[in-house]
Amino acid sequence: MTKYNKLWVAVAMMAGNFIRDYWGIDLGVDETTASLIVGGLGSIAIWAVPNT
Repeated sequence: MTKYNKLWVAVAMMAGNFIRDYWGIDLGVDETTASLIVGGLGSIAIWAVPNT
């Protein structure tokens, strides 16, 4: 990819959170817990992407 690998992962997770919120996708938990789950997955994904 590019030197902005971690940026693209963060943007993708932000877009996922926006889509979940905008279209009301229900994860079976309350709003706070859903945000924590999506944020935690985003943090793990950003950590997993190597620096260039």
